Amino acid sequence: MSYATDLLISGRYTDNEIWMFGEVIGRLEHDIETAARAQLAERLARTGNAPLSIINKLAFDDSIDVAARCCGILNDSMRGP
Repeated sequence: MSYATDLLISGRYTDNEIWMFGEVIGRLEHDIETAARAQLAERLARTGNAPLSIINKLAFDDSIDVAARCCGILNDSMRGP
């Protein structure tokens, strides 16, 4: 999970590539513990190219420790350009 996130954060990708990262991370995030999901949410919230589908999933996580880290990015995306 950390390796995939590092790749996403460090590179420049097309919308299709970002979508693919979202699919991979989305499948893996179901199987990780709360602390790791919180770390993932925090790392993705700091990048401008995080897959919105993953941010959405993490923002609605049952754990407030996870969900709270995504609030800012969801608010920004709702405002538009």
